[in-house]
Amino acid sequence: MYWSVVGIYCAFCAEVLTRASRLLGLRDSWGLFSLLVGVSIFIVMLIATLIFKKYKPIWKNQFRAKIFTNTPLKTLKSVVQTNNSSL
Repeated sequence: MYWSVVGIYCAFCAEVLTRASRLLGLRDSWGLFSLLVGVSIFIVMLIATLIFKKYKPIWKNQFRAKIFTNTPLKTLKSVVQTNNSSL
C-alpha cells in the first residue's frame, strides 16, 4: 500500500511540473516533458525510500505485535511448537 501511494505522489508531481513549464512559457517538447517526469519521479522515490528505510523497523514491530495479539492462543502455541521443532 505504501508504494501505491508513492506512485500517486510521483504522478502528481510529474503532472504539476509539466503544467508549470507551460505556465512559465518554456517550449513544449518531448525532451523537456521526459526530463521533468523523470526528475520528479526520481525525487519522490528517493524521499519515499529514505522514509521507508527509516520507519521500516518501527512498522515491522507494530504489525508483528498486532498479528500476535489478534491471534487465538491455540494458534500461537502451535506456531511456537512448530518453530521449536524445526530447530
